Amino acid sequence: MDFSENYVLKYASEIEASHFGASKKQISLHTSVVYYGGNIKPVSRHDPAAICAHLNLLVGKIKNNVPNLKTIHFASDGPSTQYRNKSMFYLASSYLSKVLNVENMFWHFSEAGHGKGAPDGVGGSLKRSADGLVGRGTDLSSLEVLVIKLKEACKGINILKIADEEFLEMDKFASNDLPSFKGTLKIHQKT
Repeated sequence: MDFSENYVLKYASEIEASHFGASKKQISLHTSVVYYGGNIKPVSRHDPAAICAHLNLLVGKIKNNVPNLKTIHFASDGPSTQYRNKSMFYLASSYLSKVLNVENMFWHFSEAGHGKGAPDGVGGSLKRSADGLVGRGTDLSSLEVLVIKLKEACKGINILKIADEEFLEMDKFASNDLPSFKGTLKIHQKT
């Protein structure tokens, strides 16, 4: 899993002032590849609570496809602001493991600059498809329009939209009073 660079909503015909310096809405893409989807949100958060909000939707799909799931492996890159930090460790062990109801959960972190895997390809494909739609005259002015148009254009990619309320709900589980975790940046796997 990985966050793609935010996608900036665009219009097929923009005046020059809109192109240069306009404050345009950005859409975050948190892409995941499940072996046995990714999701889009209107919020530009990439913190541990936001990651868990994304995973909530994905976990529901996984549990529907594999109801007796015993072991799950997550693979992500390792930025300390997103995946490899005490808040994510806490949410993974106290929240995700309970929601998944699995016996074993592993989180594998790649080294910085080494995480160019399938999720990066999914994010790139979605953004290229969106740019292609704009180039052919489609205005992508909102999250709703972007989701509808990408679902039509990228039938092989399961696109899940997350409501703002999901992030607020996940914030309730996050803790700001966690002690520091020595050696965080040296960890390559969390079980």
